[in-house]
Amino acid sequence: MLYLLTDDLKNFVVVFSVAMSKVDEETLEEWKEVFQQFDANNDGQLTLAELRLAMLDLGKDLTQSELQSMCGGGASIAWPQFQSQLTTRTSHKANQAELVQALRVLSKTGASHVDVSELRFNMTNLGEKLDDDEINLMVLEADPNDTGVIDANTLASIMTAE
Repeated sequence: MLYLLTDDLKNFVVVFSVAMSKVDEETLEEWKEVFQQFDANNDGQLTLAELRLAMLDLGKDLTQSELQSMCGGGASIAWPQFQSQLTTRTSHKANQAELVQALRVLSKTGASHVDVSELRFNMTNLGEKLDDDEINLMVLEADPNDTGVIDANTLASIMTAE
């Protein structure tokens, strides 16, 4: 079977990559202001206690374990890591609809379902390349009955889950 990188597939690659990391300037500015507001001693770091307050201010009530995970197991987090963590945690949900549209590209008919073999090929060869284990877990969760077909909405939910 010959796979050509059509404009639609190029669009899928771009949307898939961007959907996983897109944050607008206004959101970044809000995060920066919150970071600075809760950086009590202006050292460019948020302690776990300061991070908890910052996250609450952003509407996220994280557990102590989640806060420690954001800090990479340490006792504080710097702005670049804070921004990266928030981007990972928030941009996914905001882009679920866009990802569904991109996944429809993988359907030969443009339908709302994706053939597992097409998904597997594209996820291992285009854009954000996933390894076999990552794809197997995704397919197992999205197609638990092993039908060979995955609903694009279900797959987008899995891919954008926090």
